[in-house]
Amino acid sequence: MEVSGEASQPRVSVLQFRLVALGCLFFKWRLNRRDFIPAAKFLSGLWELLLQNHERPPHIPVIHQFRWLYVFVQASSDLLLSKSLNAPLFDEYRTWT
Repeated sequence: MEVSGEASQPRVSVLQFRLVALGCLFFKWRLNRRDFIPAAKFLSGLWELLLQNHERPPHIPVIHQFRWLYVFVQASSDLLLSKSLNAPLFDEYRTWT
């Protein structure tokens, strides 16, 4: 397998990759675009509830128990921040989905 690092090849940032993963999740949930922001807020709220749950094992951090969910929570935060702070990035995300 040959690997090259030419600048002309498009690259995907971690932020973009997380947003694409979130878009895939929303696609599987069959959400309309107008529901993306509420769904991102739902995931962020769910994460907050998990952090506040005192019945979970204290020796295992939430991030390790729900690593798969954390990826989507990060992407939700990225989406919510991009909507509020960076309208062009949010518009670019909307065209990816």
